[in-house]
Amino acid sequence: MMIDCVVTNCIANRGGGVYGVSYALRCRFTDNHAVEGAHAYYLANAVNCVFENTDGYAVYNNQAAGNFVNCLCRDNEGGTFRATGGKTNNVYNSVFILGKDPSLTRMNHIGTCFMNCFFDFDPTKNLRHGTEIPAKDGDCIIFPKGSLQFVSDGKPIRGNPAIGAAKATYYIDNFPVALETFGKDLDLVGGARTVGSTMDIGAVEHTPDDIYENDWFVDAENGSDNNSGKTPSLAKKTLVAIMDGRIAGDFVHAAPGVYSNNTIEVDSQKFRVKIPQGVYLIGTEGAEKTTILGESSATPDSDYGTGPGAVSCVYMSETDENKDTGLYGFTLSGGCSAVKGGTSSRGSAVRGASLRAGVVADCVITNCATARGPVYKVGAVVRCSFIENVSIEGAGGAIFDVNCIYDSCFKNNRTGVNGSNTSMHDIYQYDLNPDADSGFVMNCTFDSAGKGGPHTSSATGDICVYNSIVKTSTDDGGSDYYNSVVSISGSSST
Repeated sequence: MMIDCVVTNCIANRGGGVYGVSYALRCRFTDNHAVEGAHAYYLANAVNCVFENTDGYAVYNNQAAGNFVNCLCRDNEGGTFRATGGKTNNVYNSVFILGKDPSLTRMNHIGTCFMNCFFDFDPTKNLRHGTEIPAKDGDCIIFPKGSLQFVSDGKPIRGNPAIGAAKATYYIDNFPVALETFGKDLDLVGGARTVGSTMDIGAVEHTPDDIYENDWFVDAENGSDNNSGKTPSLAKKTLVAIMDGRIAGDFVHAAPGVYSNNTIEVDSQKFRVKIPQGVYLIGTEGAEKTTILGESSATPDSDYGTGPGAVSCVYMSETDENKDTGLYGFTLSGGCSAVKGGTSSRGSAVRGASLRAGVVADCVITNCATARGPVYKVGAVVRCSFIENVSIEGAGGAIFDVNCIYDSCFKNNRTGVNGSNTSMHDIYQYDLNPDADSGFVMNCTFDSAGKGGPHTSSATGDICVYNSIVKTSTDDGGSDYYNSVVSISGSSST
């Protein structure tokens, strides 16, 4: 057994750090090197461990099956885990972050099954051996690069989707009996393994009360734009004010309330807030209590308040090279964009600078009106609800050009003049992220009286739809369905 150890700057032919160890608990493996198994060779079990900074793949097993629970694997250029000889690595509640030089990273997952794991890269691409892909339990998620941020000790930074996302049963059921007397309830750094009622994915739990140097605060009800914004008691009042001067790596925490004051203009379109590159905007108590409210502008020539004075909700800048841009835990309501053609009339709830514009997660998007797509050109949408939105020019009653959509629901979104459903679909894909082969929809529900569900132009290839339910009046192509239920005018098929 190895317990509470740091293994660093070691080198060997096989197992630069350790060789032939049955159990590792709360250990950090960093800067070790070997021809095979840079950190560990024949490591059978690891819990609450970090494997980082090597030019080889992390762990190699070919004599015993391995179980790896709540681990963080980052910046390993050669891959993650390999098992041969008929053995299998089972990996639970763990995070995998791409190496510093993606061109050198060649993944190696032979004989490895991932369950409830997060990746910031596609683990099925650039495989090191053959065409095998990692088996998984259907509950793994791929996030845009930069989304999974951790401080040096392995603690997830505020807004990291790994917080609270672990399945406690995976941890409890696979924690080795031989280690239970050594502190089953402690994480890598000795803190409580569970904060509150949920457990984090990875080796270290977050600490809710920490205020880091890059934390900033805004409070629509009790703040003042004359304040510094550095603590909750000195919060700014408006989103425009708190974002002034923010740089990549900053986290802005919004207290409960309705954010409906002040605007900023981007490409002739008005927004309540522009999120700078690499900055996270987080509703501290979630979408139920935190709203960004747009503004309509009614004219005789406009539908749904999309006149020249309309105000949209959020503009999201492109992702920084090393840090993602993110929006978490808001209701986005009443956002309108002046319909006058071109990209400046899209994205009345969220408009991104490009398909690499980061993540929108845990949000409710409702009663927003635009020309095409209330959410337009962001990197990914996760755990969001889209209800009663409209795209006047058609093509995307809820989303236009978002390539990755997970765990979201769509209800009564409309397209066409006066919401007549004369055009197409909750999701419409026209452009693809250069790193993607197709659009990707997983674990979503679409309930529409018109042409619901996802659709794509012929130029980009079909959208792949997994584990989803789609109710629609017609299916005119553009989607490939896997393990999904599709109901067309009341006639269902799988």
